[in-house]
Parts: sequence; structure tokens; C-alpha cells
Amino acid sequence: MPIPTVSSLSAVLGQHLAPVGGAPLPDTPIAAVHLSELLDPSPYLAGGVLLLTVGVSLPTNRIGCKRYVAALKKSDVSAVAFGLGPKFDVPAGGLGGTYAGNPVACAAALGALETIEREALVQRARDIEAKVKPRLAALTGEASVVGEVRGRGAMLAIEFVRPGTTAPAPELARAVSAACHAQGVLVLVCGTFGNVIRLLPPLVICDDLLDDALDVICGAIDEVQP
Repeated sequence: MPIPTVSSLSAVLGQHLAPVGGAPLPDTPIAAVHLSELLDPSPYLAGGVLLLTVGVSLPTNRIGCKRYVAALKKSDVSAVAFGLGPKFDVPAGGLGGTYAGNPVACAAALGALETIEREALVQRARDIEAKVKPRLAALTGEASVVGEVRGRGAMLAIEFVRPGTTAPAPELARAVSAACHAQGVLVLVCGTFGNVIRLLPPLVICDDLLDDALDVICGAIDEVQP
């Protein structure tokens, strides 16, 4: 295999979304396109050059991209970390690092990719977006505490603002989160100003359970509306 150059690696190196920051969507059209939709990895694979991708906080299948999952199976190196499978701790002095690629972790990752294909989880991520996003988007408006609903696939986010403005309202995000938790629905508050709630439903969730969770979330939002 030829030694990859900096330019060949950087041509296929990119960040997808920043979920911990509230799943912001970049403004520019190119940045908003998923990595695998922007670049064709076949020249690198055919030439035997390393295909390197990055997605530490982003599960590879959660945003519903078939080409990316397919490319991973052919790549030489893929830095996707815990998006593929469970963490496997190793003893002190062993092969370490952040979710290091020990044999058991690698086997778990390959098994995860097989499950993604067998269970059609990429399409399921898209189906979840199609069900959840329109319902939450209907809660936005000039007088609403929901400033924006955004995200991709099953990784979605609700931004809370003071009605009629774009000013962050972290106290409302916390209140909605607490109300959801009290009813058994786990959501996560995040974002630069702590005013965003992340939604990360399991891709194997059934529609009935997803509808129940949405009922709880929408009800909690109604409670904090002025």
C-alpha cells in the first residue's frame, strides 16, 4: 500500500455535526452536506490509499446516510469511535486510548455494521426524522418558546428562546427536560447556552413508543409556553 500524503488524507477528512453543541447545521451549502455525499471515496479505495473519516460523537448510521456506512466497510481506517459500538475497557498497560481498536472492540464494530444493514437502520433513521421533525416544527412561531427544530435523521434538537426574540432560554430547556424525565422520557440539555434539548431515540424504537415520547415532550413544552 502506498504511503498516504497529507493532501490525500485531508481530502476525505471531515466533521459531520456537532451534537454536543446542539446539533447546529452549517450555513454554507457545502458544509451542510454530509461527508459521503460531498466526496466520492472510490479513487482512494481503488488506489489503496487510506480512507480516513472522523465522527467521534456522531453514530455513523444515526443521520441516515447509506453511502457513508457502505464506505466504512471498505475503508482502511475509520475514526468513528463509540458511534459504532460499545466501549471495551482494557487493563492498565494494555492497548489503550479513547475507545481503542482492540480486537474485541473491532469485532463489535463489524457486528454493528452488519446489524445496521440487516435491520435497515439507515432508513429507519430517516423515518424517525420524517415523523418527529414536522410535529416539533409545528410548535415554532413568533410567540413560541421553541425557536428552531433542527438536525438529521434520529439526531434532532429543539432550541428554546424567549418568545419573540432569539435570546437563549436555558431555564425553559431545563424545565422541559425535568418534566420529560418525571414522565419517563430521557432527553439531554446541551448547546453553547444550555438552551437546546437533544433527542436521540433508539433506531429500533417502535412507532407507538415514539409517539408516546413525542406526546410527553410536546406536553412539557406546552406547560412552559407563556
